[in-house]
Amino acid sequence: MKVTYFEDTDMLYVAFLDSDIAKSQDLDEDTVLNFDGEGNVCAINFEHASQRADVHRLTELLRHKDFKVDAHTTHRL
Repeated sequence: MKVTYFEDTDMLYVAFLDSDIAKSQDLDEDTVLNFDGEGNVCAINFEHASQRADVHRLTELLRHKDFKVDAHTTHRL
């Protein structure tokens, strides 16, 4: 699993599977489910993430758990 927070767009991206996205479906106005070619949910986009969760606290918790962090504030599980 890979968790990426894009501060410039305030989007949290959670990838469950390392596969190509074949289809996307809006779950609600700020949440998009991404499906692979077999219909499995492979990722979720959370728009306006900092308004919906404490993204900075999540980032810090993941950093303290020795997750990798890159320029986009990326964490891999």
